[in-house]
Amino acid sequence: MQYFVARRKFQQARKPYDVRDVIEQYSQGHLNMMVRIKELQRRLDHSLGKPAFFLSEKGLDKGYYTAGARLIRLEDKVVFYLEYEEEALMDDQKDCKYSL
Repeated sequence: MQYFVARRKFQQARKPYDVRDVIEQYSQGHLNMMVRIKELQRRLDHSLGKPAFFLSEKGLDKGYYTAGARLIRLEDKVVFYLEYEEEALMDDQKDCKYSL
């Protein structure tokens, strides 16, 4: 009895695949992959921000708390602070020249 069951399973395993079944499985796998990619893209856009959004004008991203917008605001603060310190050092240097 087991021999006949095993023989039938073996013959079914040897049958060639139906092309329609293969195409259907492929398209379902492709659809599943596209859904995952879209979800990853959505999560990246949510956490980092869309690249085109914060590159156009720096003042537009003030209300957004994405990583990209926060990095741009931090960069603006650092640049402002460095320019302020540079100006203060130049003023001190001018004051030193006049006091001599």
